Amino acid sequence: MQGYAAAVVVDATPRRVLDLLEAHARSTASDLDTLMGEQFDALGFGSTQRQMVGVRAIGTSVLVLQANGTATVNELVMRPVAERHDVAAHFLNVNAVDRFHWWQGGRRRLEFEPLRWYPRHDLPDDADAATRSALATAGFEVDGDDDVDEPTASAWALAENLTGVRIVEDDLDGPWMTGIISFPGYPAPRD
Repeated sequence: MQGYAAAVVVDATPRRVLDLLEAHARSTASDLDTLMGEQFDALGFGSTQRQMVGVRAIGTSVLVLQANGTATVNELVMRPVAERHDVAAHFLNVNAVDRFHWWQGGRRRLEFEPLRWYPRHDLPDDADAATRSALATAGFEVDGDDDVDEPTASAWALAENLTGVRIVEDDLDGPWMTGIISFPGYPAPRD
């Protein structure tokens, strides 16, 4: 997978996440390769109006995954989910553009680019000790200006630190529930 968007949604079910995202044309994908192929077949590369998401239970939480998508870090798309559940999301594309978002209690607590982490700019002034600790433990310098050694791995570690949900490679196997979501301002797809 060259680029991806992923989110961990705490204390949710796959069906609930698809409902909150108002996903249409729901189906299942047996494994990760099938999910990635179906996402491309359904919408081509990089649709800005609609995107397919795959969702899978990880314990009592949900992993949302897209190939070459952006939905998990789109504030308007994720708002219905983030208003009801804590969410940590990461996006990375083939052009080295990335985003990390964390919503807690319906409020965006963090938003930054892991590949270009700069604590003086990216660390909110109101970041509490737990947030600072979660960042530092994941490999993000919070008091100095050192570069992050492995920004993508650190983003995944940060998501785990903030949500308590660990994603391992086997979690990507499947099966996946899928659905097509519309970005705000665009009509919903017909089932």
